[in-house]
Amino acid sequence: MNAIATLRVLWAALMSSVGLFGVVILVLPPAQVSPDTTMLIVFAVTAASTAAMSFVLPRQIHARAANAATLGIHEVPDPDAPAGFGDARRVRVFTDPARARQRAAMLYQQYTILSCALSESVALFGFVLNRLGHPPTTSLAFILAGMLLVALRFPSEQKAVELFQSATKARLG
Repeated sequence: MNAIATLRVLWAALMSSVGLFGVVILVLPPAQVSPDTTMLIVFAVTAASTAAMSFVLPRQIHARAANAATLGIHEVPDPDAPAGFGDARRVRVFTDPARARQRAAMLYQQYTILSCALSESVALFGFVLNRLGHPPTTSLAFILAGMLLVALRFPSEQKAVELFQSATKARLG
């Protein structure tokens, strides 16, 4: 999948930008403002909510789009069933696996971009907190959380296929 290579470049750029937030926090002189604890609490709750939504929202959007696709699906005997039981268990497969793979790649791009963007926003909260006078130790915790969330989204063809198969409950051949 050529789309995976493109996604990996985008993923690396997002990882770099999150890392640069941390570098800027360490290089810039501290803001000459006293930190507001209320803002820390608000940003922490918002960042935690955004982190949770970075797992839920992209998956829901992906599942809806995958199920809305007009791809032919039919049932066949399960090739993984024990000998003699193939007809007893049936699995759903796509009638045009190549077209289904294209659709899976396209939807995976959307899924990855949205989940990475939401993950990066967690780091942005830390950067803003730093500019609002909070110490680098507090801000860098947000940066590290954002970096970890983006790192979890490293694109792979296997993830694209598994996500699409899970959403459609059909195999890609």
